[in-house]
Amino acid sequence: MRRSSALLFVLLDVTAAGHLKISGGDALISLGGASITSTCAGDAHVTFFAPQSILYDQDHTVRAHFHGVPHTCIDAPLRTPCVSPNPLYPALFYAIWSHEGGGAPVVKGPLKANYSLETTADGIHIGYQTWLDCPTPTFAELSALAGGSLVGSSQEFGLAVRHGFAPSGADARALPLIGLPNGSQITIDASKPPSSPPSMPPIPPLLPPLPPSSPPTSPFAMTTSVAINGISVFPHGSRIVASPSMVSANPWSIADASHSGRVKVELWGAGGGGMSHDSYSKTGGGGAYVSAILDVTAGSPLYVYIGTGGGGYPSGSAPSGGTPGGGQAGSGPNGAGGGGCTIVSTAGGGSPDQTTVLAVAGGGGGASRWRGNAGGYPNGLLADAWSSPANWGGKGGTASSGGAGGSLGHQNNCGGSEAGQAGSALRGGNGGNSCINHGGGGGGGCGWFGGGGGRGYSNNIGSGGGGGGSSYVHASASIVQTHSGNFQTAGGGGELAATPEAGGVSYGKGGNPSVDGSDGFVVITVGVE
Repeated sequence: MRRSSALLFVLLDVTAAGHLKISGGDALISLGGASITSTCAGDAHVTFFAPQSILYDQDHTVRAHFHGVPHTCIDAPLRTPCVSPNPLYPALFYAIWSHEGGGAPVVKGPLKANYSLETTADGIHIGYQTWLDCPTPTFAELSALAGGSLVGSSQEFGLAVRHGFAPSGADARALPLIGLPNGSQITIDASKPPSSPPSMPPIPPLLPPLPPSSPPTSPFAMTTSVAINGISVFPHGSRIVASPSMVSANPWSIADASHSGRVKVELWGAGGGGMSHDSYSKTGGGGAYVSAILDVTAGSPLYVYIGTGGGGYPSGSAPSGGTPGGGQAGSGPNGAGGGGCTIVSTAGGGSPDQTTVLAVAGGGGGASRWRGNAGGYPNGLLADAWSSPANWGGKGGTASSGGAGGSLGHQNNCGGSEAGQAGSALRGGNGGNSCINHGGGGGGGCGWFGGGGGRGYSNNIGSGGGGGGSSYVHASASIVQTHSGNFQTAGGGGELAATPEAGGVSYGKGGNPSVDGSDGFVVITVGVE
């Protein structure tokens, strides 16, 4: 007791004398047998990275899970680490990769963080989780970090997260890892070299040589091409920008006639339609954004399917879904159609399938009396619904299956027709029908696997919006960046705003009440280094 009293006296004396400052991530004051510990665990930090062990040829991102990073940036200073759904909010996060071999750190960014609403199995909302997807360095960058080739080895690389106006210096703030010991060490297994282009889906035979006298006939913006056998051929270094309104047929085909190498694709899925009826005004979900680098062979075409927006209500009793693959709204009226997804494939013919797809940006779900939700990466997002969103709104598509349709709840007056249809491969589910002439469910958005359609209205049991479609990038590609959308808001808004060819037009946006969803958009750069 005497020792404790003496300690208390000393602390009070210090307080009266002035100011006691403890610096550093963790600090310890020790006086005899007593101690005081200070920690900054309440500040923004990383709790864990996952996965901590990856196979280079299959995995391309490591997710940093945050604590103390809010899911909104409203009223927060720009230097505060936070997650904003505002597409114009700047990307301020950086992923820093290092190795004890001493190579110069590899910086990936600037990047935008994301968040998800976590629920219990019963559908009860319990809070928000924020995170940052950290792209892995290229194989060449990893080899340089380690001081030699990685082929045939498995090595540990350090991963850190910073936030600010620059990746280093006075404007950079480190978000420390406060969690598992050695949790920032990521094991990358490169026991075999990265896949070569032949590992991609089969591609058609090479095109004939480019005729020197062929006239320019490009339907795309800001590039020059010539047509060979109906395929637009673009030289190395071309920049191709397209939306459905720029061309007259779907799909459109491109090929690099003279250069085997890498092509960068940026894809925005289309938005779901919005709904307005009586006192209800709801928006559709926005499309997802996917950016990836693909290896191509000279003269081998890529086929581009650009999503069109889902139909809004009132434009008919059951507005159609966007193409390709958007779910149709349920009859009622007042359901809206799901948005089409945007696809790059090695096969044409108007009907892509998963065996030939290289990248997909999911489309947003259509609205009913409740909002449709957005396409996402890798999973689409769950739609709104009346009273019980976990059951009646269409669920988002996942990396392996379509989203479930809105369920019947505890009343079923139409012989089962109110239930929303589940999504499927490259197809959103149709919305459920209404028994009493209002409240048809929203159609699900197209995706790698489509979102589920919302249930229809039945005897005071409310309808639901359509779920968003999932997104996908082939394992042999290098993922550069991905963004899920949100209610009405398309993913990758900052990237779209920075694309001069977009000209300030909204692409991938969920429709306003009674308005069709916005079409998807594509930017392709041929021959990136």
